[in-house]
Amino acid sequence: MEEEGAPNGIPDHIVHSPPKNATDPVWNLIHRLEKPATYKGKAYTHICLLCVRTKVWQESLCRVGNASNAKSHLVSSHKEHDMAVQVHQHRLSRSDRYMVQVAPKAEVKRQASPSPTSPAVQPSKRQKTWWKAPVSRDQISGHIARWLIRDGLAHNMVTTPAFHDFLAGVTGDPNVTIPSSKTYNDILDNHFERFTQDASELFLEEFKELDETPFMTVEHDLWTNSSKNSIVGVSV
Repeated sequence: MEEEGAPNGIPDHIVHSPPKNATDPVWNLIHRLEKPATYKGKAYTHICLLCVRTKVWQESLCRVGNASNAKSHLVSSHKEHDMAVQVHQHRLSRSDRYMVQVAPKAEVKRQASPSPTSPAVQPSKRQKTWWKAPVSRDQISGHIARWLIRDGLAHNMVTTPAFHDFLAGVTGDPNVTIPSSKTYNDILDNHFERFTQDASELFLEEFKELDETPFMTVEHDLWTNSSKNSIVGVSV
């Protein structure tokens, strides 16, 4: 029966259409329900017309509050679709401006402390209340995201008033802002995208160096013997 959910079929009583006055083309793929539908104890407000092509209509229900959420659904569930590809590329390019390059420690130079015999530098009579760090807000967001990603920390670590006060003191900008959770997720996706590309290229190079010999499955095991010696075992 269609009510039980045959693929490609939506019951007639499930009335759906693009949201009123909607202009974003994503709403041609995700429609708003005239009345919320309940499935497995949860209420849903929208239905994805792409999901309906391969799933029963109940499993095509979703909840998206705005066009951005609707596009996120496309990217996660229909990544091969043209619109999903465009949205994904746009988000990656938008988050590129937050990518930062950190100089190696050896290249970081410190200013020498003044010697006791050197003349003292007289402070300027007109001093600014706030000293601002010579970095842009995008760079600050990039450094914050880089720290969270490298240390495996959650975004809510930087949303507290105490962290804002710390950041304002370090940057000299009382109006400094942190990347929103949405921006941080875009940056995280960008980092993962680059990681997968780099890893893929590395494996291809290794494959060629092995004269295109198929990779072997290698398993590692680590333990400590009775003499407290660390042992690494490898099986092929």
